Amino acid sequence: MIRRRVALRSLPPLLFPFAAAFATALRAPALTQARLRRGLAAAAATTAYGRSHGVRGAGDFERLPVVDWDDLAPWVARQQAEEGRVLCPQPVRFYERTSGSSGASKLVPYTAGLQQDFSAMFGAWAWDVLTRGPRLRSGRTYISVSPRLGAAQTTATGRPIGLEDDAAYLDGWMQALLRRFLVPVDSRFADGEAFRDATALALLRASDLEVVSVWNPTFLEVLLDHVTLHADRLARHLPTDRARLLRGELDWARIWPRLTLLSCWDQGPAAPMAARLARRLPHATLQGKGLLATEGAVTVPWLRAEGCLPLLHRTLIELRDDRGDLLPLMAGRVSATYEVVISTRGGLLRYALGDRVQITHRYRGVPVLRFVGRAGGVSDLVGEKLTERFVADALASVLPSSVALRTLVPLLGPPARYALLTDEPLPADAASRVDEALRQAHHYGLARELGQLGSLVACSDPAAGRWLTEHEARRGLRLGDIKPRALQLHPADPELTLQLCPSR
Repeated sequence: MIRRRVALRSLPPLLFPFAAAFATALRAPALTQARLRRGLAAAAATTAYGRSHGVRGAGDFERLPVVDWDDLAPWVARQQAEEGRVLCPQPVRFYERTSGSSGASKLVPYTAGLQQDFSAMFGAWAWDVLTRGPRLRSGRTYISVSPRLGAAQTTATGRPIGLEDDAAYLDGWMQALLRRFLVPVDSRFADGEAFRDATALALLRASDLEVVSVWNPTFLEVLLDHVTLHADRLARHLPTDRARLLRGELDWARIWPRLTLLSCWDQGPAAPMAARLARRLPHATLQGKGLLATEGAVTVPWLRAEGCLPLLHRTLIELRDDRGDLLPLMAGRVSATYEVVISTRGGLLRYALGDRVQITHRYRGVPVLRFVGRAGGVSDLVGEKLTERFVADALASVLPSSVALRTLVPLLGPPARYALLTDEPLPADAASRVDEALRQAHHYGLARELGQLGSLVACSDPAAGRWLTEHEARRGLRLGDIKPRALQLHPADPELTLQLCPSR
């Protein structure tokens, strides 16, 4: 404990260079992005991908097209098979699996440069929290670990697929520094139940826990529910003083009396779940995460900005408006909403991330970005073409605000239909009212009239968050990539279908 306190006091000076570099970039945002653009173009000129688009030097960035994952997939596959500069200007250290919430599983290449960019984001955020946020005594931290179920995998050239834990996003020395404060949890398990057991026990043993960093707020809620459900069994594996806290009604403030900071998604569809988590752990301050994707770091929470600022010295950010026009970051308008297009040192250039952000205000002239949802999120079982934004509005028009977890799940049938899944009881007429609201979408209404889609069904169960997490995990997603959504874009697999509709 004393060692950690001493180490914690040494952190702000160690992290200050990251904050200073970020602050310098904020003073000259347009110039910073222009320099980054030239550097990325010069690096692209050394790759087969860049040369295929006519990039020969620092001034050729505009030759690069805006792409999505389907455009890059052949290049990533070639990069996996070869060791040279195919897509990436630096050697690939490993590949990380992600879904992209709206597409098939994909393997994102990680280079030293990309890891340094994540370290720059983490270093600036940590310095800001340590110097301007709630006071920490030991810095004891839990960072979500995405379990690896099954054997380790590598590419044909021997590059690892997947990280052993989420701290491995960072560069080497930053990992070593962070691990001094972490609650240790293994990452490889036989199944999800074993993972929940091990993680819950590790957290329950950490009486000095001060910081919890997870992506999806429901991730932590599932762990809290697991402790509640299995308190007696878990208590048998704890020291007497800790086991005593699990007897009777659980009091999280007694279990983790020093818990000070919760970091999780709190924007877009995650907002109601984050608010509910904050109510369950009221003795801790909740801070929303910035916009981070497996493909790159986009924003960082900054306390004085009262929001998230673009990581503009590390990630080139362009904004695509509703007409499809591409704008430089600094040309965005306050209150307007844009799709994010990023270019990183990992080799993904002018990559349409699929996330939409709103510029809420400016901090010293720099846009403050708030995540509002996914772009292009469409479910189309029989031609109904439901979009996530429309579904979110439809659910909001019918369901009470107290229902935090609310999502529409496609069912393949027969007949094809949708299930409304919540973790709290619904009014008896909720399914019919939601169905009626969805009929305002022309193609959905037509499909219902023609009998192409069956009637919507509703299912409420306290385990709904766990069901969705396990469903996405079975598709190969890391827990850190499982995002709260108003509309699930992948149809339910047989196990989730049985949970939603036991009689089918």
